[in-house]
Amino acid sequence: MLGSKTAKNVWDKLENIYAGDSNVKEAKLQIYREKFEQLKMKDDDNIATYFQHINEITNTLEGLGEPIDEKTIIRKILRMLPRRFNPKVSVLEYSENMAKLNKEELHGILIAYEMIFDEEEGISHLETTFAASKKTNKDK
Repeated sequence: MLGSKTAKNVWDKLENIYAGDSNVKEAKLQIYREKFEQLKMKDDDNIATYFQHINEITNTLEGLGEPIDEKTIIRKILRMLPRRFNPKVSVLEYSENMAKLNKEELHGILIAYEMIFDEEEGISHLETTFAASKKTNKDK
């Protein structure tokens, strides 16, 4: 960068350009906090898409210096699932292993439940995966 004498000066300028000053950073934090609070799985979403949205938001918050506790994320996920997941959520909430559950394990549990639910409803998992990837590509 022109006029930069040290690597520190270059770094500071790049950080200011991409992360913004403290006002920009605080505005971004407010936006992403609100996105996290409002995040809810839609009835036509699948678990993979929902977790992708959660990861994008929580990674951005962490990158801005505000990490969210994994247990808070897990509670948020369970609270914002559609009704079709209520039986599984109830079992998980009353499970002795709930305190030890991490996000990746929850993801796997919910994917398996979704596959079983979809099969019982006559929905091919391949169809739901294709629909999710098609929807995600549309959003881009």
